[in-house]
Amino acid sequence: WEGMEETVGDEPPDRELELYLGNVRRFVRSHYARQAQSCFDHATALSGSGISGRVVIGFTIAGNGDTENVHVARNDSGIDTLGTCVSHRVDSWRLPSPPGGTPIELEMPFSP
Repeated sequence: WEGMEETVGDEPPDRELELYLGNVRRFVRSHYARQAQSCFDHATALSGSGISGRVVIGFTIAGNGDTENVHVARNDSGIDTLGTCVSHRVDSWRLPSPPGGTPIELEMPFSP
């Protein structure tokens, strides 16, 4: 989760944005991490072996906290359905609204 990146603009994030992104990390861990982990568990069960690598999901947090424009930014697990599963989970999330209601583009890594 250290790798979660805010990708709007070329300037470094301001303090309010840094605090917000920290809140998003905590919110995802407490409310949604199990959903993403279930994708890895399912892929492991189907493959019969452990999954290595990670899936990075790109998305926008809309002004109201909805996730939009969800896509697999990178998937080095070698399992396409794993990336699809995680992206579908993220697409259903409702996160805290960004500061000022301004949409924020992020990339969030997931791994087993």
